[in-house]
Amino acid sequence: MSGSSRGGVQSLTVDLTEVTLLASAGVQVLHRMRDQFIGQRQQLSLLAPSGSPAHAVLELVQLPHLDGDGGDG
Repeated sequence: MSGSSRGGVQSLTVDLTEVTLLASAGVQVLHRMRDQFIGQRQQLSLLAPSGSPAHAVLELVQLPHLDGDGGDG
């Protein structure tokens, strides 16, 4: 992800729609990336549709995300 965002200097959207398992290591990476983007004043958007496994995990760990229906999670 870091390469896709050019080291955090470009905003990035990560589509987690097809993710079936989001373990603690993945959550840790997303938190680190989010902190990096905030530090660079860029936006990291996480897309996790309502009802998906990724949506449930992001809700649990309170990582802001889009639900794909125009709402924020």
